[in-house]
Amino acid sequence: QRILDMEPGRPDAMTRLRRLYAARGAYDQLIGVIGQQIDTAEDPDVRTAMRKELARIHREARNDREAELEALRALLLDA
Repeated sequence: QRILDMEPGRPDAMTRLRRLYAARGAYDQLIGVIGQQIDTAEDPDVRTAMRKELARIHREARNDREAELEALRALLLDA
């Protein structure tokens, strides 16, 4: 996390943090990193994949239907 604080938007650091947070079940932190990736991604296909992953995490890991739908709405608006 300190790497991102010093150099926000580093794709390699964000990918490693995503893996670490997913393995630990640290879903709040994972959601935050995915949000940062969405915000910095220039490729629409990457943003789509990240939003789908975000919706899946809200549904499967957090059982948060409202947050899942919000992620899917954002996906449609970004298309």
